[in-house]
Amino acid sequence: MLHIILAILKIIGILLAVVLGLLVLGVLLILFVPLRYQLDFERGTGSNLARGRFGWLAHLIMVTAKLEDNKPHVTVRICWFTKQLVPAAEKKEKPPGKRKKSKNSEDGEYDSGPGQDQELPADKKRLPEKETSKPENAPKEESVPEEPTEVKTVLTKEPEKEEDVKSGQIGSSAERPGPLEKIKRLYNKVKTAVLKIYGILVHIPEIPGKLLKKWQGIQNKAEAVRKKAEHYISIWKDEGTQAVFMLSKDQIRFLWKHLHPRKIQGKLRYGFEDPSITGMVTGGLYIILPMSFYEVELLPEFEPDKPLILEGKLLIKGHVRLCHVAKTVWILFRNKDLRKLIKQLKA
Repeated sequence: MLHIILAILKIIGILLAVVLGLLVLGVLLILFVPLRYQLDFERGTGSNLARGRFGWLAHLIMVTAKLEDNKPHVTVRICWFTKQLVPAAEKKEKPPGKRKKSKNSEDGEYDSGPGQDQELPADKKRLPEKETSKPENAPKEESVPEEPTEVKTVLTKEPEKEEDVKSGQIGSSAERPGPLEKIKRLYNKVKTAVLKIYGILVHIPEIPGKLLKKWQGIQNKAEAVRKKAEHYISIWKDEGTQAVFMLSKDQIRFLWKHLHPRKIQGKLRYGFEDPSITGMVTGGLYIILPMSFYEVELLPEFEPDKPLILEGKLLIKGHVRLCHVAKTVWILFRNKDLRKLIKQLKA
C-alpha cells in the first residue's frame, strides 16, 4: 500500500516539475528571444508606401502591416496558419437553393426555395375575385351640398380680424386713444426708467466691496502658485532627485545601446520654403547619423520660395530583447529615491 502512495506522489512530482519547467522555458523565451522588426518607407511622385514586419521565434510568429495609398493591410501568421485582420475577409453568400417539392403540397403545387418567388402552373393560378356588387335595393347616399367658396373665405378671414384687434392694430373704423390714455402710457414709461436708475444707484455702493474680493482672490491664487513653484524647486534641488535624474539618464543610454536600430539605409530628398529650416534639419540629421551602420544619403534643397519637398526611400532593421527593458524597470522599481520622489509629487 505504501509503495502505491509513493508511486502516485512520484508521478505528481514529475508532472509539477514538467509544468514548472515549461513555465520557466516560456519566461526565458519571452525575455531573451529577440523581437525582430523591419520598416520600409517610400514616398515619391506617384507612390506612398509604409510597411512593417515583426517576427518572433525565428519568424514562426509574424505580423505584417502595410499602408499603401491610405489603405491599411494587416496579416498575422502563426507557424503555417495565416489570418488577414485588416481588411476583414468578406463572407461568401450562399447560392439560392433549388426549388423543391414540399411534403405538404397538394394537387401538384410547388414550394419555391429560399430567395425565389413562387410560381404556380397556369391552371392553378387563382383568378382575382370580382368586386362585390351592391344590392339593388341599397339606400342611396344623400349628397351634402357644398358651401359656396365666398362663404368659406369670409369664415376663414374673421379670426384674423379678431387677432388684429387683440394685438392692438387699429383699423380705419377703430377710435384713436384719448389724452388720458396717452398720459397713462407716458407715466408708465417714466416710472420704469426711474426704477431702473434707482436699481443702478442702489448697487453702486456694493461695487468697491466686489472689486476688493476679486483682488483678494487674485492674490490668493498668486500665493498658491508661488508656494507650488517653491515646493517643486525644493524637490528638484534635493539630492535624491538629482540621484534619480542621473540614474534615469544612465538607463536611457543603456536602453538606446541595446534597442537602437541595427541598420538604416536609404536616400532622402527634402527642402523647406525657408532655407534656414532646411539647414537646421540637415545639421540635426548629420548629428544623429554618423554611425557606420547608418547609410543614409541626404539630398537637401536650399532654393528659397519653393514648396515643401519630402521624397525618398528608407529601410530600418533591428531587434528588441525584453530582458533589457525588464532590467531597467527592476532597477528603477527598487530605487528608494524614486519612490520618495513619487510620494513628494503626489503630496
